[in-house]
Amino acid sequence: MPEIIPLMEWIERNLHRKITLPEMARKSGYTSRHLYNLFIAGPGVSPSAYIRQRKLSLASVMLRDTRRPVTEIALMYGFEHSQSFTRTFSHYFFQSPLQYRRADYWDMSRFYPSPLVKDFSCQTDIIWLPDNISVQPETKDTWKINFGLNFLIETTEGNIISYPQLYKSCVDLIFRQHLHSPFIVYGELRPGYTSDSEIDIYTGYISQTKEKETPRGIIRIPTGYYACFSFSGTPEQIIAFNAWAKGNGMHKNQLILKKGAAFSVFSKTDNPAIYRTQYYIPCIPSAPTARRS
Repeated sequence: MPEIIPLMEWIERNLHRKITLPEMARKSGYTSRHLYNLFIAGPGVSPSAYIRQRKLSLASVMLRDTRRPVTEIALMYGFEHSQSFTRTFSHYFFQSPLQYRRADYWDMSRFYPSPLVKDFSCQTDIIWLPDNISVQPETKDTWKINFGLNFLIETTEGNIISYPQLYKSCVDLIFRQHLHSPFIVYGELRPGYTSDSEIDIYTGYISQTKEKETPRGIIRIPTGYYACFSFSGTPEQIIAFNAWAKGNGMHKNQLILKKGAAFSVFSKTDNPAIYRTQYYIPCIPSAPTARRS
């Protein structure tokens, strides 16, 4: 697949418009037939299917996380008419864009992540959390996020970096407060009113509460199944890992993403530059097996 990485980077930067196979052939220097064979051998789909599935996957995130009109999202990803976008989206996701937006859960096996996203080796468990686990916040920050026209994606040395301008802010917020280990970061990305998306981020500690008792200022974590992605790395690596887990990780494990807040638990290690993290994402497991926390 190395032969088509520069072309795939170019595709990611041009998903806002129509891309033709002859144009891709000229850009890459390969014949259309050879280019087709390279995509089948690499990503596993034809060039046209690759482009279509990348556009639809990014559009699905816009539908989940923003209030942008369907027509605007259609134009954003190079569809000439909203009817064409609706028809193509419905055929791929088995739901209309409006049904997808209003849903409480989403099948991430249909999400098509780019092969350019750096893969992470991690442990993934499906865990049932009881209803007595809470967050005792020390700080609260509200962030407003605007995606612009490029979905906040950059490509660097053959790898996509999602939300690049948020990375440093996340590191500063989470790891510069010198909280005691272990500590928790909790929040839910949701459609915004004065921005594309917004999120209330709570940092603090885990506490346990009795049934039907939630002291003032304490946030009770909803009971249910969570996909727990475990990883160790530097703060910068962990932020990139979290971005990978919600898209690529959920897709890789064929999980169903459930609407709701996610959270991460961080622990220090003997190496002051390295942290352990468990990233919990609400889900509906595709298999009945689960582990209780």
